[in-house]
Amino acid sequence: MVGDSLHDIEAGVAAGAQTALVNTGKGARYARDIACNHPETWHCDDLAKFVERLLAAT
Repeated sequence: MVGDSLHDIEAGVAAGAQTALVNTGKGARYARDIACNHPETWHCDDLAKFVERLLAAT
């Protein structure tokens, strides 16, 4: 689940999905909270960086 808010990440965690916060949009505002509360969440500068990381992980 990719998102730019705490709500997006929490929805992904609740669904059991790998989560990723993108720092575009509202993402940078939530980065610290998400790092503390959801350390398994990937932090990506933008959607393109998320795709790079996802492809590298598979």
